[in-house]
Amino acid sequence: MSKKNKIDAAGSATNAGIDYQQRVGAWFLTSHYTGFNINKTVDIEKDLIIKSIHFETIDNVDDIRIDCEEATIYCQVKRKISSLSSSAQSDFIKAIKQFVVDFIENYSVDKNYVLITTSDSTLKAKKDLKKILTSIRLNDTEFQDNPLNKSEENTFKFFRTQFYHLYKGIAGVETNESNFIRFCKQVYISIIDLEEGSSNINAALMLLKSKGFPRPELIWKMLVANCLTYAAKRQSIDGSQINALLKQYSSDSNNDVSKKFDENFACGKDILLIKSFVENADFLIVELFRFDDVGNPKQNYRDSKLVIEREEETIEWNVVFRCSTITGMMRYLDENQNLYNDKVIAVLEAHPEIDEVEDLPHVIAFKEKNKPILSQNMTKWSCLHCDMSISSDEAYLVEIDEFGYKHSLGPIHKECRRNLDRVIGLTGLKEPLPNPKLKNFDFKKWVSLITKGQGQITAIKNMNYDGKRPVISYNFEREINEGAYCIRVTLEDKNYTYLYCGHEIERYSKEEGEYMLSHLNSELNSSKKDSIFATSINFNRGKYSELTKRKKTNEKLIKVVKYDLIKYSAMLSKINEITEFDYAPICLLYDFDTKSPINLDNFVPIITDPLRFDNLYENWQLAGFDFKECELKIIDNDKDFGLHLLRFFENGHNVVIDPEFDLEKNLVNGFPVVKHQDFIEQKREQAQTEEFQSIEEPSFFKGDKVKIVFPDMNQEKFPEGVLLEDEMENKEGERFVVFQPVENGEPLELMYSMPSKLIRKI
Repeated sequence: MSKKNKIDAAGSATNAGIDYQQRVGAWFLTSHYTGFNINKTVDIEKDLIIKSIHFETIDNVDDIRIDCEEATIYCQVKRKISSLSSSAQSDFIKAIKQFVVDFIENYSVDKNYVLITTSDSTLKAKKDLKKILTSIRLNDTEFQDNPLNKSEENTFKFFRTQFYHLYKGIAGVETNESNFIRFCKQVYISIIDLEEGSSNINAALMLLKSKGFPRPELIWKMLVANCLTYAAKRQSIDGSQINALLKQYSSDSNNDVSKKFDENFACGKDILLIKSFVENADFLIVELFRFDDVGNPKQNYRDSKLVIEREEETIEWNVVFRCSTITGMMRYLDENQNLYNDKVIAVLEAHPEIDEVEDLPHVIAFKEKNKPILSQNMTKWSCLHCDMSISSDEAYLVEIDEFGYKHSLGPIHKECRRNLDRVIGLTGLKEPLPNPKLKNFDFKKWVSLITKGQGQITAIKNMNYDGKRPVISYNFEREINEGAYCIRVTLEDKNYTYLYCGHEIERYSKEEGEYMLSHLNSELNSSKKDSIFATSINFNRGKYSELTKRKKTNEKLIKVVKYDLIKYSAMLSKINEITEFDYAPICLLYDFDTKSPINLDNFVPIITDPLRFDNLYENWQLAGFDFKECELKIIDNDKDFGLHLLRFFENGHNVVIDPEFDLEKNLVNGFPVVKHQDFIEQKREQAQTEEFQSIEEPSFFKGDKVKIVFPDMNQEKFPEGVLLEDEMENKEGERFVVFQPVENGEPLELMYSMPSKLIRKI
């Protein structure tokens, strides 16, 4: 950077700011070491596997530079942007100025400018500007056709004005709209919260745990501390350096955490162990040429058999094991001595020329053609058969060329081997996971999903139930969110929000939308004395009297003035996205051999945090549940989660999230999941039994808005919700209600019965 344009870093950063920048650096170092794709972290739609990280560089954008295979990322890290100020001393302008300087002096389409901050920053930065920049990247010619609310419109005008002003001050000439659009397409706002207990910290710990660190929290703290040194010394860290630093703390300091395989695999012959077709032998070892003189296959394989088709006859041999070398066959027999010690095995050798087959041109060509396939599948690092990750130190490399199957080469679990898989070598992690119960768990996939998932699960977990066990009612009707229309909510300050179904903008047919619109406007007109408002941060809607009790201290209430039925666009969802999933990712427990879900005496466990699995597993063992070796399977979207729930319910299973049991196998912790309609029907039936009877003069009625007040407890905030049925009475004469919690103006998908004595009307 020229002296004239050198940006004054002006003053020392706050301790909180320094600590946050260290934590951001530690997050990227963790991603670098574990090979984690950071594209979702920075919201850049490219494969971003880190090659090196550079701290406090001499670049125009100087906090952190990240070099990846497909892009270079220049980061400015600001823990909190309080406002979008035009002051030259504001954190926002300092960061944007660095971006503009580099854009002018060193423009490259491969550069990406990322302003990293936290959710403590102003909405105009973390929401409005982020949304505008995303919209421009999605459609740089018609982005202004997307409806902007008043706040977004003001933010866009401010940002555009500042770009023009900064550009002229730096370059000395006026700029144009084309440059502004190019600049916007390269700028990203990334929200990375890294407080203790945050989802990003947990993700980092999970990634480190996947690499064999028994105490990943200690490694994280070390990386955070090291980042201060790296920044002070303006150091750069590449793969070899981070590996050298961390391998001494792993469970086997002599091994690198990487995959073992040899690309020099044999292609020209088949070594088979088959069931014998001659007398006085149980099995035969047969050595065969794979190809004829011009490279055509001499035999084919199907249904666990080798098939040789001749004019006069078809020969079929039952194959037990197949590999590419005699060494591989001897290794298999040695590993399975218990199966063959008392068996007679004869050897049928091929022509001596078979030893030279690997040097033939057509064999070499076949090998070169297939090396990229092997390399690609080694990078993916999941079993070709079960598609689950491989976390052990022993696995097979195989070639699949069986009739009816796609030809491929890659790794498989040893236990997934099929008789006709052509074993071409061994592979595995040089340092396997120390926890066998997390065998084959794909930590990277989990971390990539959890940062924008479990929206509903998180809300449910964070509620205070005072020892009561809530029941989650799953509404299968919410799985279908279709229609060409959606409802826009206009607020008094000219901002917009939308009606949501979980994390998605709710969609309607025209008829459904018009009906809903009529209902909403009727509610609006009938609530003049207690008008409908929305909170200024999350845009939760409700009556003024309700929201004043629920809003955060830094939130304002904005009056809802009207609803409109408008055409739905996928672009609305992309730029208004909150979370991707309400429930996913979650884990199901599967039997390692049969690949079928495990149930604990008819309880099907759902796991929401793999880091808690050890504790849950220990509890199940102590409770006396007996099951074989297991593995966790990730369910990566809400639709699949719903399909699994439906299957479990149809089979009569009880589904529980994170279950814990006492020594009598009674459920003591966890969240039972039931079908929404079954739950409502059950409560209605209970009201007609001896245990729960309707009351002639109930004190509480269906639809009442209430709060729960626990005696002898100091409560700053009371759980609030709505009643689903009139008050009922049990056979002991105690009165109960069916309570559905409401948080931030939205009903949660769980309901439970509560004693009436704890209920107060709002």
